[in-house]
Amino acid sequence: MDFANDLILIECFLHLSPLDVQDTNPTYYQWIFRIQNETDKLLKQCQKFPDRYFNKILDDKEIISYVAPNDNCITQWKFTITNSMI
Repeated sequence: MDFANDLILIECFLHLSPLDVQDTNPTYYQWIFRIQNETDKLLKQCQKFPDRYFNKILDDKEIISYVAPNDNCITQWKFTITNSMI
């Protein structure tokens, strides 16, 4: 699918409100990095399950990511969202 030619999708993006405050912008990797590293429960999970939690470099930030057992850590990872991010 060629998203550049999808006028409905482009129209949706044009109506999004800008997120001016980068301190709390959920798409800002510095914010994700800070919140993840302030969450003791997540940091303990990383120590307890090092085969499931690992750091992925995104925009020069080490973002804690997760991969389910038996999944491919290169293609099936997800970055970890803490309760305070929701």
